[in-house]
Amino acid sequence: MNRLINGLTLAALLAGIHQIALADDCTEGWRKSSAAQSCGAQGQGIGGGWADIKDEGNGQCLLHTWCTVGPTHNGMPNSFRGTPDTLSKLQNINGVLKVAP
Repeated sequence: MNRLINGLTLAALLAGIHQIALADDCTEGWRKSSAAQSCGAQGQGIGGGWADIKDEGNGQCLLHTWCTVGPTHNGMPNSFRGTPDTLSKLQNINGVLKVAP
């Protein structure tokens, strides 16, 4: 019985480590993007400011942030779902997150 519990504990621990690694990949992808420099200026945090990045558990990341619009720096809310690699290609185009070609 103890071996079963230890095995289940180890499996849960490894699954948790995998989730943390993917979340780190999501954050790293966002940091590499050019959008991270002009999005999120409403607060403190990753890149230019605030960004909420979550691992959805299926290889996808969910990002919520604000992106500036032109020289007035008014913000627009943005949400984006994609892989860490896709997040790294995001650009801020007039306040809207778009994937670079």
